[in-house]
Amino acid sequence: MRYTYNILVFCFFFFITSAIRSQSFEPIRIELSARMDVPTYHTESLGKEGLLLFYESNEINENQKRNWFFSLLDTSLTEKWVQIVPLTDGMSFLTSERNANGLVMLFTANSKSKSQSVNYEVITYNNKLEQFNLIGGIIPDKATISGFAALDHSALMAINLPKSKSDFLFFDLRNGSVVSIQNSIGGDVLVNDLSSVKSGSIFVAAISQEVDKGPMNNYFVVFNHRGTIIRTFLHEDLQHRSLHSFAFEREQTSGDIIVIGSFSYDVNKKDKLKQKDEEEDEAAGLFYLRFSEHQDEQANFIDFKDFKNIYKALAAEDLMQIRQKQSRSNNEKADKPDIAFRLFNPNLITIEDKLVYSAEAYRPQYRLESRIEYDFYGRPIPYTYSVFEGYNFFTTILGVFNQQGELSWSYNFEIPEIISFHLQPHTLIQPDSSDLVFCVLKDGLLNSSVIGMDGNEIGSMEQTKVASDFANDRLLEEDFTSVIHWYENNYIGMGYQKIANNKLVENNPRTVFYLNKLSFH
Repeated sequence: MRYTYNILVFCFFFFITSAIRSQSFEPIRIELSARMDVPTYHTESLGKEGLLLFYESNEINENQKRNWFFSLLDTSLTEKWVQIVPLTDGMSFLTSERNANGLVMLFTANSKSKSQSVNYEVITYNNKLEQFNLIGGIIPDKATISGFAALDHSALMAINLPKSKSDFLFFDLRNGSVVSIQNSIGGDVLVNDLSSVKSGSIFVAAISQEVDKGPMNNYFVVFNHRGTIIRTFLHEDLQHRSLHSFAFEREQTSGDIIVIGSFSYDVNKKDKLKQKDEEEDEAAGLFYLRFSEHQDEQANFIDFKDFKNIYKALAAEDLMQIRQKQSRSNNEKADKPDIAFRLFNPNLITIEDKLVYSAEAYRPQYRLESRIEYDFYGRPIPYTYSVFEGYNFFTTILGVFNQQGELSWSYNFEIPEIISFHLQPHTLIQPDSSDLVFCVLKDGLLNSSVIGMDGNEIGSMEQTKVASDFANDRLLEEDFTSVIHWYENNYIGMGYQKIANNKLVENNPRTVFYLNKLSFH
């Protein structure tokens, strides 16, 4: 089931304009009233065309649709217009992708009620026309969306179905048509990831296939921009390594498909299909796979324990546990790799003749609490339990591969301790000429570092205070911070803050969502 329609332009000046306070120097900042417990606003970069800011409103229209407000900000963070896009009530923003025409966004239903007529909606935004188009439909009950990717005129959605089956939906963004594409891999399968490779105008899906009494098969299926399967590659691994955190590239000259990601060892030799959000494996290292139509597969697996200076990425307690395990492993076989990380937000950058893979490392953090209860006779009964404090992001792992798939060098960018209840990207890695720039926001400070393509740091880490609206502002609380590249040497820092200012008569303290334009020269 699907439907399409156009959203007409609805322009008026919104409250954002009055919230803008430019300073005599960069950055420029806007603040919007918000809550600290949940991210309300979403932002997407459109390059020099501006910044798209959108959020869900409390308004229900006459068709029982919920109004979403979309605002276009120019490069001075001044509002140009606002458009209202009505979506099926209960939709949440899931992901988006830039393409040559503008932006493609996916919204999904909060609940999979059988009575819902629509449980996903795809919105396309055209930069030139300043127009939104909408495609909506429904996926089967108990099915999950495991990936979404877009090219200039098409998009592809991966769906994992009940009973270990999978399917794909192909969207023609020009006419709004939707076509189901049957998975070409038989047996019990699971789509782990789906990505677009814009340099090759292709989609690549990573699919696991369960095999009786054997290691998991890993397939990589390549679709062209029309949704036709053009290649299928199989990677067989007798060492029972589980692959995850994928990133894809297409070599321009040969057309070879390159896959870089992380892997973990299945020490129990009991492979099973796992949903992405159920994956609890900790990555033991990085892998490089290269597939060609005319040559054998090229594969390279590197354990984290072989990375240069990898122990600097570990917390003191983790390092102590590893040292203890290493001392015991002389007498008994260790059941886990020496060093492992949970990775999030894999990213692949091509710079010079190198492929730069990065991912943020995190760990769930708990604290112990105790309490005493009393039984019927007044005797004390102590209880000790753990309380989840959030996800602790502590470092970004970097692996740089050459054209032969060898690890040229590695690096760990330390993240100032960020604890959040939500998994979201925090670190920005951006190529700058022949160098790499690392950025992360924490406590109102922009932490940045520059790395040369030889793996050496250029200077030391710098901390720059991100300007607020008033001179006497004092930061009380912060969450959901991130930095994105906007255009040229301009970036956007954003997040949610609770700010106190004793010189303000009203709205003190204030809780805001902020956008800061950051310019580097």
